[in-house]
Amino acid sequence: MKKYNDTTYAILGILTTDCKSGYEVKQLIDRSLHHFWKISYGQIYPALKLIVEEGLAEVSPAAASGRSDKREYHLTEKGLNTLREWLAQPLDQLPTERNEVLLKLFFGQYLSFEKKLVLLQDYERQLRIRYET
Repeated sequence: MKKYNDTTYAILGILTTDCKSGYEVKQLIDRSLHHFWKISYGQIYPALKLIVEEGLAEVSPAAASGRSDKREYHLTEKGLNTLREWLAQPLDQLPTERNEVLLKLFFGQYLSFEKKLVLLQDYERQLRIRYET
């Protein structure tokens, strides 16, 4: 199996949804993936170009659009199989992230118990908001 970067796999996955244009891909990222996966607008079109060049998707003019330059991307069988193979692979490494709360708690000996409690309560509140989103 040829290895692609994670952005390519993310966009292959997005193309399995109702999102077919580059703009719709970006909208989905902004609405949901951005909570745990960052993809900049500048990464989308080069990834879509690569996906088409590799035969993982086909591109066609948007049927419902009045714009002649709007294009829709549709996964090919090869693209869907590539996504499935990637999904079935074990993780290369455990995901890591910079966590300000853990950093502050690491140095928490310089913070009162009450302030640590407020910090954790605020973190819990923010996590609940993210969970509900």
